[in-house]
Amino acid sequence: MELPTKIRIMGLDYSVLYVSEASQVDVHRRDSYMGQIDTFTQTIRVYDGGGNIDPTSLQHTLWHEIVHGICQTLHIATSKGNLT
Repeated sequence: MELPTKIRIMGLDYSVLYVSEASQVDVHRRDSYMGQIDTFTQTIRVYDGGGNIDPTSLQHTLWHEIVHGICQTLHIATSKGNLT
């Protein structure tokens, strides 16, 4: 299965990067995540474990980040008033 490298969310084009180290997902390199969306640079980073993460998990992570992007664009709070 081929995963997308570009996605349009609410009219904005996002690049999707797949990284082999979980620490590469965090834009600040402080934490390890499965996925992260950066609305300022319009980039989504997804941990693929160097190709060792199953495709279904990658899809779930990507969809999770897409939902974050939609919520942030529409200013919908996702937990206790926080948009993260």
